[in-house]
Amino acid sequence: LGTKKMLSPFCAFLSSSPSSSLGDTTTTKNENYYRKRFQLGRSENCPPLFVAPMEGLGDKRFRKAISTVGGNFYDDICKEFTRVPGNLPNGAKAEKFIKKLSLHDYDAFELGSEGVKVSAQLMGSNAELLELAAKELASEGEAPRVDLNCGCPANVVTGKGAGSSLLLDPNLVYECMRSVKNGCEGYPAVPSLKMRVGFDDASLFRENVQAACEGGAEILTVHGRTRKQGYRGEADWEKIAEAKSICEKFGVMVVGNGDVTSCERAARILRETNCDGVMIGRGAVQDPLLFRRIKSRVRRDASGTVTLFSEEEVSEEHKMEDEAERVIVFLRAFYNEMIENDVRESEKSSRGKIRLRTSKKGIKKTTDSRRVGKLKSIVKYLFAGNPYLAEKMNEIVGVADHETESTEMLRKVEGLVMQYWKGEPGHVAVDNFSSRTGYVNELTTV
Repeated sequence: LGTKKMLSPFCAFLSSSPSSSLGDTTTTKNENYYRKRFQLGRSENCPPLFVAPMEGLGDKRFRKAISTVGGNFYDDICKEFTRVPGNLPNGAKAEKFIKKLSLHDYDAFELGSEGVKVSAQLMGSNAELLELAAKELASEGEAPRVDLNCGCPANVVTGKGAGSSLLLDPNLVYECMRSVKNGCEGYPAVPSLKMRVGFDDASLFRENVQAACEGGAEILTVHGRTRKQGYRGEADWEKIAEAKSICEKFGVMVVGNGDVTSCERAARILRETNCDGVMIGRGAVQDPLLFRRIKSRVRRDASGTVTLFSEEEVSEEHKMEDEAERVIVFLRAFYNEMIENDVRESEKSSRGKIRLRTSKKGIKKTTDSRRVGKLKSIVKYLFAGNPYLAEKMNEIVGVADHETESTEMLRKVEGLVMQYWKGEPGHVAVDNFSSRTGYVNELTTV
């Protein structure tokens, strides 16, 4: 498939009114859903909260687990991205290939008919294939929202012209966003885009924000770091405020993302940026009860004033006297979903077994040692913000995956949580426990 010729994003839609956005009076069911939540967020309620898509961390296991303790307290949850290739495999038919790719492992109702529908995210740079994928997700997949990824910093992604590398060319941001918008056309799915403030720097930030708006994004999520930063340093919330000022004339809602790890920081990002909603990723792994805390303590009125209530002022129905037990429920749900996932993988395998790699030290992994590794990845976040649990961190992460059973690891983690969990954790910068914090320029031509 070739690349479609496009108008410059800076002239194509300047004459358009914001009526194509969430500000339109003619709405679909999903548009009504998001609009209502954004409106409620400015009328003595908590602004909408979004669970960030996180590859490798925010997968189905995490989504299932967080829904057990916070399912009624977030407004949107998104599956990790689906990679749309730059070119089709030899002999592949576009519609058939993209249909299988897009709908593989995507279930808008994976959290149950009573739960929040799971949104979808696409990553790629081939506009025609992105449009086909968005259409499949919007129609067959019944996705409430289809998001374009312009934020992933991984070299394996940016080296192929996708993720945050789109930010090097605002015209490409426009073209890809317009394709996702076109794919959603005629279906309830709301088109959106998630971006960083730039690739190596923020020199094209305003152009990229405008391109996203003109391309048809109805919700724009901004992570306040460049791709080069990775997860180092503090997120630049001033850029989120700048995006809000640009998006207002298009009627596009802005969701702030980056370093929201507590109720206090949620209130701060709302005050400092005037963003319409807040997206939380690793902060929710650090504190699985964070969405509940924010929903019960943060309010914004019609004038834009943000209020953070104290724990003592929280209504009785939202007070949590059994926090440790709730965190344990989260851990058990995560573990149980790991078991179910292993069963599904085994059933799909032609041999009835899961293929496992051998470690660099020559130790062959087992299904159970892989579970131990996943538990440890959660513990790195869960223990980091609690000084008592942080002291016990090495008792868990210092144990080799093959030297203990996953059930024993779970039992030990639960015991430590029950003994040492002491309310809302403190803020810990994500680069303190991220294995890869920064990214150098390793773009390749593909």
